[in-house]
Amino acid sequence: GGSLTDGGKVVQICLANDIDTVEGLDPYRLGTRGGPKIKAPEVRQISVPTT
Repeated sequence: GGSLTDGGKVVQICLANDIDTVEGLDPYRLGTRGGPKIKAPEVRQISVPTT
């Protein structure tokens, strides 16, 4: 349940920030100082966990 919800969140961030490769996520990793600002997602997510 939770892994799919978290995956959906990553997709939202990628869509809003024009990220289309795994390497494109590198500047956003935790611990990276002075990384780019994260734009808010434009696509809404609704999750209904069933597990």
